[in-house]
Amino acid sequence: MKFIKFLLVGISMLILLSSFDIIKQYINKITLDNKEIEKIDILSISSLDTLNIPLNLLPPPSPRYDLGIYLEEIGKMESGNKYNIVNKYGYMGRYQFGMRTLRGLGYKGNEKQFLSDTLMQEKMMMKLMVINKRRLKKYIEKYDQKIINGVKVTESGLIAAAHLGGSAGVKRWIKNGSNPKDAFGTSIETYVVKFGGYTLNLPEKID
Repeated sequence: MKFIKFLLVGISMLILLSSFDIIKQYINKITLDNKEIEKIDILSISSLDTLNIPLNLLPPPSPRYDLGIYLEEIGKMESGNKYNIVNKYGYMGRYQFGMRTLRGLGYKGNEKQFLSDTLMQEKMMMKLMVINKRRLKKYIEKYDQKIINGVKVTESGLIAAAHLGGSAGVKRWIKNGSNPKDAFGTSIETYVVKFGGYTLNLPEKID
């Protein structure tokens, strides 16, 4: 009889340990909306339900995205991540800059030099994002994580939208729902949604 009790206890312990082993899953890389996410440690929600563990007791998720992936996705949307491309409207490079914008950012070279200088293209993009963040600072602080025009607003979404339609265009979208499109039919709101939720950690200034 004692042997049977010990056997039952042993079986119960093995079942419990295997349950915890199943619950914990390590995922090296997953994809969400076509964006790769760094390694994360998650718990199986279905297993948690069976154990009656309240979800509000779980630790908050880590930031999902980083600056490198953000830039790659914007580059893909703008140019297919091609540095040497010029579209039919004269916008250039990976992020499709116009020469007027580049001059405003302090660039003094010509089109050919810009297209061949990948580091300069990245520097101009970073500089523009920092400037747009500064221009939109009050709006980011006031509306980050809130729903505006039926869309969840985030810092990264607003900064990307400013790349498409300018910081003034983003402000108009927030204030009155104005949602202009570029020559290819892409709207400010599309960028707010598509590029929302990234963790950028932009510097305050770029020389």
